[in-house]
Amino acid sequence: MATYPVVIERRRSQRTPLSVLLSVTSPDPPVTIHGQLYTVEVNDHGCLISALRPFPRGSRVRLVHLDLLSRYHTIIAHVVRSIPAKMDLQIWEVALELDKPDNFWNLKSPPQYWRRTA
Repeated sequence: MATYPVVIERRRSQRTPLSVLLSVTSPDPPVTIHGQLYTVEVNDHGCLISALRPFPRGSRVRLVHLDLLSRYHTIIAHVVRSIPAKMDLQIWEVALELDKPDNFWNLKSPPQYWRRTA
């Protein structure tokens, strides 16, 4: 049975449940990440996505918000951690941190604690 390191949360703001369709790609070789994935939770500093494999910690990823039809919305983030999902060990929870805090998720009424970046 595999063991995984204990992860200490260092989230700066509480996540909000939100499903957003993203195109996720790695802009830098040799890491190869490419696909369309949904967020599970978001905040003004990043998001949690579900993936079929772990992403290398520290890898940069380009996120394209595919649910915004009015504009082409892109931002760069990096992988903070990848851990197996609690309920399904074939799914990975991947935490991404935005390079610059932002209301990238286009929430019309972001939580009050997002006010400084929204």
